Amino acid sequence: GKHCSLFARSFSAYFYGANGHTMPGTYSCTVGGGLYAIFSTPWAEEDNYVQSIRDTWREILECWLPESQYEYDTRRQAYEYYDEQDHGPAQQMDICVPICKR
Repeated sequence: GKHCSLFARSFSAYFYGANGHTMPGTYSCTVGGGLYAIFSTPWAEEDNYVQSIRDTWREILECWLPESQYEYDTRRQAYEYYDEQDHGPAQQMDICVPICKR
């Protein structure tokens, strides 16, 4: 299965930004606190990277969530976190899913 970590905290982040500034057409936001299941995609070559992200989402929504003691928390948004692991010949990123106990 995929690696999963559970965290309960608030995140303050910017997306597609550099040095605290957003690029044209993007925005900055604060992700609210709460419990998140964080899944890391498998390392993938550039040609397979998008498919690995799709496959990880599918596994989260169709396998992990239904079999877990949690459900998707619709009051908050899921997000994808791209960092330095998202660059290079092999790439990886994290999918952060808001959850709450059933």
